Amino acid sequence: MNEHAPPDAPRNTSLLGRARRAALLDAALYREVAADPAATGQAFILVTVIGVIGSLAAVSAGMEIAVASALLAPVAWLVTAGLAQLIGTRVMGAPREGAWERAARTLGFAHAPAVAGALALLPYVGVVVLVVLTAWRIAAMVVALRAAFELSLPQAIVTLVLSFVTLGAVTVALTAVSASMVG
Repeated sequence: MNEHAPPDAPRNTSLLGRARRAALLDAALYREVAADPAATGQAFILVTVIGVIGSLAAVSAGMEIAVASALLAPVAWLVTAGLAQLIGTRVMGAPREGAWERAARTLGFAHAPAVAGALALLPYVGVVVLVVLTAWRIAAMVVALRAAFELSLPQAIVTLVLSFVTLGAVTVALTAVSASMVG
């Protein structure tokens, strides 16, 4: 919520309004969606749209890769939320009740900066745009985890890093297993 607005001012709970506030790293928005079960559907829509936008860059690698990229975006979001929930509650001591749902909602909205991902396709500036958007999303994920689990900044950063490392290790292991089955 706008810090200059009166506390009783109505909140903009539309998907676009929330996505804008999420992209602006509005900590109040992340606390709001953490507590709002109705925001789960909005988070899913946002992640799916971002997955489709991200798949545009993968078209040059082939249509199959682009489609897989779009379809895997929601799966990666849900798995990351699960890993963050495990680490946030088991390692950082965050409350366990509703933890996965809070993580899923807030991390879904943390994808909001990637709406500008299509700009990464621009010649000459695409790589710079991609780096900026990646850093922006990481910052949003830290804000999201702080809201979801009421963590300190260092705890949120550690939770995110451990979630990414675990996700990377699982991905490498699954890739190795599937490659050995095929080849």
